[in-house]
Amino acid sequence: MNDELLLEFTDHGGEHKVEIYERDDGSYTFEEWKFVVEEIPSGEIIRYWSPINRDSSIPICSSLEIVMREATGRIPWLKEVLPED
Repeated sequence: MNDELLLEFTDHGGEHKVEIYERDDGSYTFEEWKFVVEEIPSGEIIRYWSPINRDSSIPICSSLEIVMREATGRIPWLKEVLPED
């Protein structure tokens, strides 16, 4: 599966992001991520984006408009960073 990343939004603190994808079959979905800073046993600090699974069913939607409505309904901070129409 080679989903195409269409849009990416990051919260004002830079600690969370949402990626909106178009799937190979023409449907749309999204994924929320959290930025993690972690010290591993060697003492090294590593930084990476980790997916957040708020529930077990990430929606598969028939349009970009529907997936955006689903994402903003499930991710409270997303409305705050979307560009105004």
